[in-house]
This record gives sequence, structure tokens and C-alpha cells, in this order.
Amino acid sequence: MEYPLSEAELMEEKTTRRAQKADNTRRVTWIQIVACALILLAALALRFSGAEWYQTVRTWYLETLNQSLVAGDEWQEAAEHTGAQLLSLLQQE
Repeated sequence: MEYPLSEAELMEEKTTRRAQKADNTRRVTWIQIVACALILLAALALRFSGAEWYQTVRTWYLETLNQSLVAGDEWQEAAEHTGAQLLSLLQQE
């Protein structure tokens, strides 16, 4: 038979949950920071290496920047088209 938790136990449980949630939030934030830093380093490496890939990706990005994806059934098709367009540009080099 389980007894109901006392006020102190309830408060301790809430504090523990908040601490776990804060730890998880910090972990996700650090993962995002590291991922962004790696992407930035890769972009800078491409940019300063003189590779044509950077210019190709930059041109593609600027061309597709103003295209908007409207939420609905067509978003997957539009995303596939955009990805295929980038891959075809990269394969042409």
C-alpha cells in the first residue's frame, strides 16, 4: 500500500524535475552551439580554400532564398526539388 507523499517530498520531487529539465535544456543548447560552430567552420574552410563548391552553394542559396515553402501537402515535393537542384549543381562541377 502506497502512502501519499508529504509536502516536503513533493517539493523535493518538483525541485528534482526542474533540475533535470534545466540539465536537458543546457545539453540541447550545447549540442546546437557545437553543430552551428562546426557548420561555420566548414563554411569558412570552403570559402577560404578557393573551392568552387562554395561559390556554387552560395549562388544556389541566393537563388532559392526568396522561394517560400507553404505548409501543406506540397512541402515535401518542394523540399525534394530544392535538394535535387543543389545536388545537380554540385555534380556538374
